[in-house]
Amino acid sequence: MTGRRDQQKRSREEKILRAAAHLFETKGYAETAMEDVATCADLAVGTLYNYVRSKPELLLAILRRETDESLASGQRVIELPPENPIDAVTALVGSYLDVFTHHEKQLWRDLMAAAIAAPASIGAGAFEADQRLIAQLVSLLESMQTSGTLEARAESGRSAIMLYSIYFTWFSAFLVSEEMTIESLREEIRRGVELAMRGLLPRDGGCDAGSAAASPEGDES
Repeated sequence: MTGRRDQQKRSREEKILRAAAHLFETKGYAETAMEDVATCADLAVGTLYNYVRSKPELLLAILRRETDESLASGQRVIELPPENPIDAVTALVGSYLDVFTHHEKQLWRDLMAAAIAAPASIGAGAFEADQRLIAQLVSLLESMQTSGTLEARAESGRSAIMLYSIYFTWFSAFLVSEEMTIESLREEIRRGVELAMRGLLPRDGGCDAGSAAASPEGDES
């Protein structure tokens, strides 16, 4: 009986998050009321409040769900990464894009605005999500250091922040642009990763990945 109740609870939670995400994407976060979410989820308002207390809590729950999905997707890259370290990092951050870009831009635009407006709550939650993704990047870099495809002396933590900043900067540019496509977003991220990782590759020049990174093709504008 307990298992059935738990299953019902998870089903309702997912239904609420789907409804909230849909409304935030189409109607806008500020214009959506909790009553709207309850109606969209086919629940009484009182039932909704048994699961979430506020819109900010809903927004953070959506972010946590997408971050969890991104980490699960990224873990598959870490477990079987491409041999070329640039390809490996690009694949990892690309897996994040696969998750976050299946939502409309409006959702993440509103999240960024809400994070600035409420730094102690939504802002802190967004920062926590970033930290979790950066930690996964650290894991990938450290595994490549162990295998010798990355410079062992490189600071994995700072390097991961640098690489994540490339992803975050271009994803932010994508959100504010109506012209930028997913394809061009991925290309800009790859070019940035390739440039940044030149200082992380082994210095003996014997690695195929290092040779590829130093090729004239990577210098094209």
